[in-house]
Amino acid sequence: MKSSLVLDMIRAYSAHSDEGFKTSVEELARYEDKKGNIALALDIREAIRPAYDFAEEDNEISSGLDELIDIDGVPVIMMNPEEHIEDIILGDDVRGNIEQIIGQWKNRRKLGNIGPASRILMTGPPGCGKTMTAKAISHELGLPLAYVRLDDLISMYLGQTGSNIGRIFDLASKRRCILFMDEFDSIARDRSSDDIGESKRILTSILQNMDLIGNRVMIIAATNMPQDLDPAIVRRFDVRLDFHMPDENNRRDAIGHVIGKYIPWYKPNMDLLVKLTKGSSYAEIESFILALARYMLMNELRDIEDGVVIRIRFGWNELDFTTLHSMGFTYREMEELTRVSRTTIEYRIKKGR
Repeated sequence: MKSSLVLDMIRAYSAHSDEGFKTSVEELARYEDKKGNIALALDIREAIRPAYDFAEEDNEISSGLDELIDIDGVPVIMMNPEEHIEDIILGDDVRGNIEQIIGQWKNRRKLGNIGPASRILMTGPPGCGKTMTAKAISHELGLPLAYVRLDDLISMYLGQTGSNIGRIFDLASKRRCILFMDEFDSIARDRSSDDIGESKRILTSILQNMDLIGNRVMIIAATNMPQDLDPAIVRRFDVRLDFHMPDENNRRDAIGHVIGKYIPWYKPNMDLLVKLTKGSSYAEIESFILALARYMLMNELRDIEDGVVIRIRFGWNELDFTTLHSMGFTYREMEELTRVSRTTIEYRIKKGR
């Protein structure tokens, strides 16, 4: 153990300098990291953590615009989200798990040395609420969210990626934030197919940093391809949240929520909107309803014809009757809604458009 660092700690303690003492302890932990004494470094950080638990400190987290931090060309966006968990349409299983996690972090002292669930793996297709949910967790806990896309992290220089991973984890630890790693599969893929060993080194770096940071920082990782993740990294997560494409009831709820937020006077043909969003993600549903709201507001409308709604759904492009048919519309319904003859509709569908 380096004697000069120990002396710095003693001097800071004698001078009643909390910040100086914490800085000296962190420097000592880093020194042991570099020597390869990972377990000792972890013990040092964990030993000082209770004295400076963020729940007991004054809230020093500033609000305001997002902050962009550059780590060797890798952008890390530090944000203070305003999303509320109750505004997100989620399955009961996912919502229940999220409420448990938030409750554990708000009452973490009750958990003693066990600590709250701090490693959350989110899986599911794009647009189904993973990022929005991470933002809502951040807002509910009053902690900033450090957002990084890991596909931006892959360096052309061998060995640099692992170093950047360490710097990102170090940033999250110092800033007392939630670390949200998107596109997680880009650096946590199964190591068995790697010929040059670089992915093995990257994964080892992730595992080591996750072990070092412990449960002091919440880590959220999101991926669209969970099947590609290395089993060793999957085992490190406390909770896995599987997000799914919205079913009919979810779509109905999502549509009602967006309409209520932007055009609350509108009494829609809900069955039509639910049909028109079949196969859509939550993000696509919101985009469609927002386009509808813009049209109504611009034209000062209190109501809107179903045929116009369909054309807005297709972005005012030529109607795709094949897609409408796959959404569950009959020939008669399509004829009534679009005012296109059934003969033309049948012809278009046979042509695949």
